[in-house]
Amino acid sequence: MNIRNKEAITASIIIVNYKVAHLINDCIQSIIDDPQKPEFEILLIDNSCDPKENKAVENLQKKWDQIHLVINEENVGFSKANNKGLSVAKGEYIVFLNPDTLV
Repeated sequence: MNIRNKEAITASIIIVNYKVAHLINDCIQSIIDDPQKPEFEILLIDNSCDPKENKAVENLQKKWDQIHLVINEENVGFSKANNKGLSVAKGEYIVFLNPDTLV
């Protein structure tokens, strides 16, 4: 799967993190493990403004190449963070997931 090829992306999955990186690993693993998943990208928007939390989400990006990480310099709130993800989404469909969701 080449997430750089816009035509190949069916779904953009947007997840906002605010100091819950410990939950996101399971969320993303459940997406990866879904046998019926379409071509997708994961947009992880980090609102934490915490170097330790930023490092945790950066490690998630290193683990999976499907993750596009956006680290906000300040907590812009849930709605604005989702809108930021939407502004860079490449998928035909948009999926908003909470970080504690298991697919």
